[in-house]
Amino acid sequence: MNLSKRIEAKIPEYKEAMRDDYNIAAIEEDVIEGIAYTMWRSNFVNDASKVACTQESELRYIREAFLKTQLELDLPNEQLDLGIKEVCERMGPSNRHKQRAIFYYLLTVKFKRQEVFLAPENN
Repeated sequence: MNLSKRIEAKIPEYKEAMRDDYNIAAIEEDVIEGIAYTMWRSNFVNDASKVACTQESELRYIREAFLKTQLELDLPNEQLDLGIKEVCERMGPSNRHKQRAIFYYLLTVKFKRQEVFLAPENN
């Protein structure tokens, strides 16, 4: 199965979890698809596909690599860290299987940066 097909197979799993586990009724499908394609490598590596909210290095990576670099947010670290903490809490502090794609989706929506993952014709 080629890479595109493998990613396309993961997207329904993400959407189902978003609806069933996190009560997200109005999923912005283009955004979750854009995130899944952007982070294609980590979709298939078990450890990389999950977010560990208890690891400071993980949270720092999300802030620096995703929020600042990918989403191009220019906000104080404290504000970004608070957003990360809110998503950690929303996904459940005891949930050890926080899917990175869903985590990034929630951050993207929280900071209103959906356009980053939309195709040019959808902007």
